[in-house]
Amino acid sequence: MKKEVIEVPVMSAKVRALGLPCSTAVNANGFVFISATPPVDMMTTKLDLNSVKQNTPAAA
Repeated sequence: MKKEVIEVPVMSAKVRALGLPCSTAVNANGFVFISATPPVDMMTTKLDLNSVKQNTPAAA
């Protein structure tokens, strides 16, 4: 299977710099696979857990 890593401006370089074991987007076998990325502050390159919101079900 032929695979092509798609460079996403700014994001791909930051993901590589952080040493994350993923590609932002990959074209393989006629499909484009998009990778989720952790909540990383791209300015500080640190995890930003405060940016993750928890969804809670509405009261019935």
